[in-house]
Amino acid sequence: MSDPSSATKPSWRFGDLSAAELMPLLQQYLIAQDTKANWQLVWLDNDDQPVIGLLPKVSWSVYDCAENTPDSNEQAALYQVTKTCRDAVHNDITSTHMSYSDWQDELISYSQTYDTDNENSESVSDLNEKPSYHHGLIGFIGYDIAAHELSPSAKIERAAQPCAVLGHYDIYLRPDGNDGNTGWKLTIKATANDSENDSDNQQKNKMIMALVSYLNIVDKKLADDCLNKTQLTASSTPAPVVLKSRWRKQDYQQAFNQTQNYLQQGDCYQINLTQEWQGFFDHNPSDNGALPMLIDYLPALHRNTRAPFAGYFAVNPFNCEIKDNTSQHPFELLSCSPELFFTFTKDIDTGKHHIITKPSKGPCRAAPIFNKTMLINSN
Repeated sequence: MSDPSSATKPSWRFGDLSAAELMPLLQQYLIAQDTKANWQLVWLDNDDQPVIGLLPKVSWSVYDCAENTPDSNEQAALYQVTKTCRDAVHNDITSTHMSYSDWQDELISYSQTYDTDNENSESVSDLNEKPSYHHGLIGFIGYDIAAHELSPSAKIERAAQPCAVLGHYDIYLRPDGNDGNTGWKLTIKATANDSENDSDNQQKNKMIMALVSYLNIVDKKLADDCLNKTQLTASSTPAPVVLKSRWRKQDYQQAFNQTQNYLQQGDCYQINLTQEWQGFFDHNPSDNGALPMLIDYLPALHRNTRAPFAGYFAVNPFNCEIKDNTSQHPFELLSCSPELFFTFTKDIDTGKHHIITKPSKGPCRAAPIFNKTMLINSN
C-alpha cells in the first residue's frame, strides 16, 4: 500500500522541463489545490541526480525565542521548535521550547529508528558512483544558531528567520532511470515505522491518490502545445532584484586588513571573508498581482550557474497574508552551491565506509604532479 508496483508506478514527463524550471509551476499548483497540506517542497540538484521532496513525514522548524522563558538559563538558550507530523486528515502540530542539544538528541533518536531502512541503500560497488537519495532528513541548520552554541558569550546576532528547518521526505519525485532525465517517477518509501492501522493506511492511500491526480493534471497542462518550454521560460522571467551590499569599500578594506592580521599572528589558518547582501522585491501590497517569490528566480539562476549541489525549499504557506510573527512568516531558501560538504558510502565488497568531500576552496597545488593515489586521497 505504500509503494506502487513497478508495473503501475506513475511517471510523468512534465513537458520535459528541468527540475529547476518545474519547481515554481509545481509549487504554485499544489498550494492552489490544497491550502492546508504541509507541502514543504524541497529540491536538491544532488550532483545531476535531482530529487523533489514533498509532504514530509515529519518536519521541524526551529526559531530563536524572542524572550526568555521561565525554564531558560544562561547555560542553555532555548529555541521554539515547531514539529509537524503528516496526517492524511489533518497535520499534528506541536510547539515546544528546548535547548539546541535536546533538539539534536531528538533528531538522532528519530534517525536511529530508521537505520534498518538505510542499511542497504548506501552501499555501492564503485566508489566513484554517485549516491542517490532514498529517504531521510533534508533541510538546513543555520550558521547563526551553530555559532551561538559554540560561543554563547559572543552575543552572535541571529537572523529574523528560522534558525533551522529539517524534514523527513519519504515521498519524492526523481528522474526515471529508464528514460534518463526525460521522465519523473513518484516514490513512496515504505519504512519500518509506518502505521499498521487500516484506517491510517486508507487515509494515506487517499492522500497518495489525490497527489497522483494533481501531478497528472500538471503533466497534462505542461504537455499542451500552448505551454511549450520556450513560452514557459519567457513568461516566468521575474523582474531583476537590485542587491545592496552591507559593507562600504572602506568597511571591506578594514575587515580584509584584520583578516591578514589574524593569519599572520597564527590565530587561524583560513578565513572566508564574506558579507551580507540584501535585495527587496518591488511589490506594492495594494497591487492585485501575486507576491514575488524567491522560487521565481530559481530557473534562471540555476541555468546560469549549473551548481551541482543547488537546492531550494519553502516553509509555511505562501497563499495567505504575511504575518509579523516570525514563526508564521513564509520563508524560502535558495542555494547554488558548487561544493559537496561530505557524503558517506559503503563498499559492498569490503564493507568499509568511506567519506568523500568536494570543497570549492582551499590550498591545492596547480602543477600536475599528483599521481592517481594522491588524487584519490585528497578527494
